[in-house]
Amino acid sequence: MSGIISEELFKLRHRKITWILPLILVVLMIILSFREKEKFFFVAGYGAFEWIMISMIAIVAITTSMEFQYGTIKRMIVDTNGRNIIYFAKYLVMLMYSIFLHIIAIFVTLIINYMPWGSNFALNTTYQHSQTLIQAFLIGNVLDIFSFLIIISAVFLIAICSTTSSIAVLAGVAICFMGQGFSRLLIFNIGKTVSFIKWNPFNMMNFIDELNNHHYFDDTGLTVVQLFWGNIVYSIIFILLGLYFFDRKKV
Repeated sequence: MSGIISEELFKLRHRKITWILPLILVVLMIILSFREKEKFFFVAGYGAFEWIMISMIAIVAITTSMEFQYGTIKRMIVDTNGRNIIYFAKYLVMLMYSIFLHIIAIFVTLIINYMPWGSNFALNTTYQHSQTLIQAFLIGNVLDIFSFLIIISAVFLIAICSTTSSIAVLAGVAICFMGQGFSRLLIFNIGKTVSFIKWNPFNMMNFIDELNNHHYFDDTGLTVVQLFWGNIVYSIIFILLGLYFFDRKKV
């Protein structure tokens, strides 16, 4: 397992997209910091969370789909006793990359705060829910990494089932950015007659939003705790489905 993870990390380090995405992340954060001076944007990493989501969708979809598209996965399957190990190694490496991007976002946000154009917030000031600004910021990053469990597993599943990387990227972006709106439409239109519809996987993506604003309960119909466990359950479901199709995909 460790050998395959090392190989996946080696391949990731030598892909241009691995280093282009953090560079774009930093540039976009700096641009937004010139315009937005509220504490909310500091806690949100100056838009870093949204860009990290797009970055993870892109890199998971591209790296997974292209290995099947160009047949480079064949050697790994031949050299390894089972596909399961390859699948989980790829998943763990993508999770590591998500943590890597969040660490970059944390340092860049703190640096921006003390730049001449920065807001120079005192990090120990109270933000909300009796949390200091730095506590809210760091907890937000940890919970955002948690929320990527369902996103990475879902995009892995899409990439494995897709014929090309472009289809996987488009499908992943559509689900992550339109899924919440689609969930609200479902709950609003048929939620009263079909109560279990609030447990749809798209609704789980509201976890971070409801954690920061409890009024989102009116849209989701689920508590923060229920969304938390829903994320875990759906992550496991998507991982198992991805593993099932990965085992049976032709190479």
